[in-house]
Amino acid sequence: MRAMRYGLAISLVIMVLLSGCGQAATPETAETPTEPEAAAPVAPTATTAPEDYPPATPESTEPTAAYPEPTEKVEVTTVRKADGIIQLGEYQHETLIDNFALWWANDADTMYMAMQGPTTGWVAVGLDPENRMQGANMIIGAVVDGAPVIYDAIGLAPVGPNHPEDTAQGGTMDVLAFGGIEQDGQTLIEFQIPLDSGDAYDKPLTPGQTYRVIVATGESDDISSAHTFRGSTEIQLKPAN
Repeated sequence: MRAMRYGLAISLVIMVLLSGCGQAATPETAETPTEPEAAAPVAPTATTAPEDYPPATPESTEPTAAYPEPTEKVEVTTVRKADGIIQLGEYQHETLIDNFALWWANDADTMYMAMQGPTTGWVAVGLDPENRMQGANMIIGAVVDGAPVIYDAIGLAPVGPNHPEDTAQGGTMDVLAFGGIEQDGQTLIEFQIPLDSGDAYDKPLTPGQTYRVIVATGESDDISSAHTFRGSTEIQLKPAN
């Protein structure tokens, strides 16, 4: 009896197994993946950065070290030549009186000057006048037939062609060097004179002092001809080292 029960149980198990094996093994159908829906753009929200927040920029390209201080101004060392050519840096000072240009420099002993006026006649400068032209140490220059000429003169009266040469009064010619050109309706004269020539008809000049200066031009090379322009200014000499 017990054997029949065991046989019946085994038969039932075999039938169940045969029933499962009879069905076709079909793979599960893979679901097709679906694209996720694009998220709607979100507008940025402005926020206040903390005070110590660094800006979102590349690092500064500026040098981290401070820029060097400007170097001390170098004194003009250009050799001054009275050749009728104004070189850059040749003179320490320059000024314009209407259309008349004046350059000057000095050292402990010598005054270096250049003057240019809109004329083909003479140009002149008078140093330290007392009354208009009177008492001025006059330097008058012109270009005659392509060659520069210069006169060391003295103003004897406030006006008029009263500026004879020093030599005509018993003085001396004290222009150390000069040069000049005439071009495009302009006459330029450069000259050098001692600050103190010792001539009674020259005015001694002192480094560091300020002096009144008169300038003028004439329409011809004859220095006794009337001026066509006149003006005045002040110049200061460089103190002696």
